[in-house]
Amino acid sequence: ASLELLRRIGFSSGNLWKLERIYEIWSSKQRPGNRTSRK
Repeated sequence: ASLELLRRIGFSSGNLWKLERIYEIWSSKQRPGNRTSRK
């Protein structure tokens, strides 16, 4: 899964903010110890 893909799905479903949040959580799980999230 890539951020671009999630953005594409987000725009089509209107849930971009939700998908971005899911991506941030997913990214933090992929790289444990790095809990830096952009706000």
